[in-house]
Amino acid sequence: MYPHPYVVDQLAEQHHRQLIALARAERLARRRTRGANRRSPEARGSRRSLLGNRPHPTTG
Repeated sequence: MYPHPYVVDQLAEQHHRQLIALARAERLARRRTRGANRRSPEARGSRRSLLGNRPHPTTG
């Protein structure tokens, strides 16, 4: 059957925190990058390139 509601809640919380951390990291990275770096994120081997350079995590 389904896992315990508390477990589900814990997982959701963990996932939520992960999303927040990822968003914060991306925002910081975006603020830091200027000029040539912005043009090719995959050249620096960023997290986005590991994800296949998708434009948006939910839609892509």
